[in-house]
Amino acid sequence: MKKFLNIGITIILVLSIMGCSQSNRLHGIHLPEPIDKKVYKNITFSDTVNYYIYYYDEKTINEFFGMEGFEKVTANNIDEITGYMKWFKRRAKACDEPYKYNYKSFLEEGDLYYLVDYLIDEYDDNPLLKYQRYNLFYVDVSECILYVLHVDI
Repeated sequence: MKKFLNIGITIILVLSIMGCSQSNRLHGIHLPEPIDKKVYKNITFSDTVNYYIYYYDEKTINEFFGMEGFEKVTANNIDEITGYMKWFKRRAKACDEPYKYNYKSFLEEGDLYYLVDYLIDEYDDNPLLKYQRYNLFYVDVSECILYVLHVDI
């Protein structure tokens, strides 16, 4: 009986530790611990449009520079990022979102972004798939804010 009790306690502890380590994961990315966050979700029968805002201090925001997948915003990619943000704004408006989505209308070179577009390999066959299923992580370095846009239509 004592053996089963010890096994049960061990399982509970392992699961608790695993749960703690997963607490700052969002769409497969481990994020630094924010000072504060806001989460806005809209899930309908066929569409998911979620918007997350994470607030950081200056020291923590700089951790994103060393994170795998995050790239600097440059003159070469700023239009592409803007396209995803504008599309999200249209989707949020079409879904009658209860929140007001305020994306950065003026993106700055030197900020960071990480784009996961799940359908990018299928654009050649069907260009209408662009903007249908993606996650965009945008780090506003000067304001110490991470914006996360999640679309699955």
